[in-house]
Amino acid sequence: QALLSFGQNNNGELFALAGTTGAISLFSLTATSTAASCVAPQVSCGGGCVSVNTTTNCGACGWTCSAADAVCNNGRCERNINLVATFSNAQADTAALQQLFVSSLLLSALNNVNVLHIVSLSNNQRQAYLEVSGVPEDAIAEFSAPRVTPALATFGITTLESAMGDFC
Repeated sequence: QALLSFGQNNNGELFALAGTTGAISLFSLTATSTAASCVAPQVSCGGGCVSVNTTTNCGACGWTCSAADAVCNNGRCERNINLVATFSNAQADTAALQQLFVSSLLLSALNNVNVLHIVSLSNNQRQAYLEVSGVPEDAIAEFSAPRVTPALATFGITTLESAMGDFC
């Protein structure tokens, strides 16, 4: 058979006409959907309906958060990071440190900084143990070797280190 014509009917369905001498065949080109009919916020994924707010389908079907400790928050893979800041400002309290870190980390909308506790060291220095929650996975590298910014140095912060595990 040879293709004679193709087009779209009034219902939006695609068709093709093919034929040989004395015979014409009509073929429907409109595919039937095999995708699952899902109710928002679920989406069709692999023939079923899934939430795209899980660590194995985070933001899209099949998008997996890479870190074992990551959580999916509104379609974005996030992690919590622990930091230890050493400083010499004897007047610093938890509220002042928390505000300082929220304003100096400048990581857009995440900035969930909690000063967990402050300890005094023997050399007139102090250390603050901080948890930064909701850090997007693509920003984690920024915390693997955190820098003392000018704003932190002005406050008396001398070192800022990433810490593994939980504090307490």
